[in-house]
Amino acid sequence: MLLASCIFVFVKGNTLFSGSPCKENGTNLFPNILSSLFPMKTTFSTLSLHHAAVRLMMGLTGVLLLSLLVFSRAEAANRYWAGTSSGNWEDTANWSALQKGPGGASVPGDSDVAILSTSGGLVHLMSSVRVGGLILAPTWSGSLVQGTGSLAVLSSGIRVGSGRIIGGNAPIALSGSYTQTGGIVSGIMDTFTISGSLTITKGSGSSYSTFTSTGAIILDGVTDQTFTVGANVTKTFSGITLQNAGGGTADDIIMDVSGGLTLQGNLTITTGSLDLSTNDVTLDVAQDVILANSAQAAMSGATMTLAGDLTVRPLATFTNTMGTVTFDGTTQTLSGSVTFHNLTKSVSAAETFTIGEGSVIVVTNTLTMNGAADELLALRSSLTDSQWMIDAQSTRTISYLDVQDSNSINATYMSCTTGCVDSKNNTFWTFTTASTSTSTTTTETAGSGGGGGRRSGGSSTTAAATAALSTASLSSSSAAANVGGPALDSVRGLLKVSAGTQSFVFKDVPVAQWFAPFVSAVVSNGIASGYSDAQGNSTGEYGPGNSVTYAEIAKMALELANKDVSAVTGAPANRSAKNQWSAKYIKLAETMHMSAFGSSLDVNTAAPRGAVVQTILEALELPLDEDTTTSYTDLSASHANARALATATRLGIISGDTDRQGNLKNTVRPDSDINRAEVAKILSVILEKGL
Repeated sequence: MLLASCIFVFVKGNTLFSGSPCKENGTNLFPNILSSLFPMKTTFSTLSLHHAAVRLMMGLTGVLLLSLLVFSRAEAANRYWAGTSSGNWEDTANWSALQKGPGGASVPGDSDVAILSTSGGLVHLMSSVRVGGLILAPTWSGSLVQGTGSLAVLSSGIRVGSGRIIGGNAPIALSGSYTQTGGIVSGIMDTFTISGSLTITKGSGSSYSTFTSTGAIILDGVTDQTFTVGANVTKTFSGITLQNAGGGTADDIIMDVSGGLTLQGNLTITTGSLDLSTNDVTLDVAQDVILANSAQAAMSGATMTLAGDLTVRPLATFTNTMGTVTFDGTTQTLSGSVTFHNLTKSVSAAETFTIGEGSVIVVTNTLTMNGAADELLALRSSLTDSQWMIDAQSTRTISYLDVQDSNSINATYMSCTTGCVDSKNNTFWTFTTASTSTSTTTTETAGSGGGGGRRSGGSSTTAAATAALSTASLSSSSAAANVGGPALDSVRGLLKVSAGTQSFVFKDVPVAQWFAPFVSAVVSNGIASGYSDAQGNSTGEYGPGNSVTYAEIAKMALELANKDVSAVTGAPANRSAKNQWSAKYIKLAETMHMSAFGSSLDVNTAAPRGAVVQTILEALELPLDEDTTTSYTDLSASHANARALATATRLGIISGDTDRQGNLKNTVRPDSDINRAEVAKILSVILEKGL
């Protein structure tokens, strides 16, 4: 570099000094630099040396910046394909530094953009390739063939204007965005990961624009992403997986697909929020839809047709405020508590529709479930003798059903009067064979609401009730009258509870349900509360069927023990609780050395039964028995919570699982989740016993 030997220039008195002469091939260039900086009519001796120094420094700075810019451009270059009929990506003879230039330039790397523009033929990737960007220009007529090597394209992304990309059986990953306005992209058999946005349209100068992938498309950005497919595009997508880690309001994947989005595989939302509502995109999935904890899917007025299973984890949010969800496959399963606007499942041949035990299905507008004469639609729980819940709040069009283990938690009975069969363990259903062959439609206007809410800890949930008592850790024969106090207050059959100066009507707690007295007891005593929205307003939901989290049981246990958290100062060591509503409770739990609350625990995850019981006893500071002998066949003496479960059993707080007849099963399921109704019962029994 020209200025490499120019060290410094300064003024002392009236003398201009250079700390080291600027030399090129041994020649002192300093006078030449001065004459170039001070041209014109004056000699150097007549110019103020101070001014000369200033001008010299400004000139040197400009030259230095220019040299850096030139150096940067040399480092990050465009590379143009110079091959002819066929060639390998890895061959330097196929790359030029100039468009239509000669080959021999370096193979494009991490900082380069590879441009395929003027030559046709085949470009073969013979190994795994990393490149800064990739452009198939509108003038390109050849094909890029991936083969078996992976392709990683960094922040400049991929632009396809013409030609072909023929994928292979290795991953393709983009740190930037994917934009296609023409050409054909096909044969992608492995994952296609995009950290930016995807846009596929047909440009005005393109005769076609085609994208076909049999591998999963993964969207894994850290801010909002868009997935846009325009009209007149030939498209085939297999599965889509969302892994956006933006969090908060910066993790939306906004879909805008002309003609609707059709998937041949699964739709999996691990993290992030699928937004079908902004553009009312219809969704048709040939396999399963899975929402992991903390995932979100907003459909609003969009419709979804699903041939596989729908799984919504406890802390996920599925929002369907206006559209219709139709299950049109065979032998399908719905797991999780979900709120639908319209829900449809109708068959012409005998079929089974399985609902997860403890799942709560809320339908705010129209429920349509129909079999056919001699071809019944069987509704079954995923665990025999354990109920699933249905809250059909408005129009019900149902016929030719075979129902088992269902609990209608709406204030109005679920009436199935055409060709329906009661296969037992059903609550709030009526089955009367009608003389007509038409389906029965019932409109119910009472008890509206029941949509999703936000946990007090900030986690989203849907309306939920609870599983039957056969899944509880306490026998239903335990007296509830005392803990419930006087006759329970209700509004249109729903539990009303007063706590301090506030009153709550829980739309997911029918007063006739077994758990209503226990919910009343813990809420009225300030031990537990219902869910609130982001503004802190009650959603009118208690969530009896939702799994209790570590954060929730910490609050309930400490409130039960009358521990004052108002004076707690400082942040908890547990990172997941910092700046959360539960921070003071977790900090106090840490101070009390409660065993479940290590610094690496995610307090917003579901707490198992054993840990819940131990947390309650530790909050009450009750000594744990040394003797771990119990009748539970699924509890070993070495289990981490064996002493706590043995102590709680001896004190009559729990008695283990029971069957439908109330007989003890001698199991306690220490590592299974426990729902909020069951916890309410345990806490109520402790209140009743005065422990």
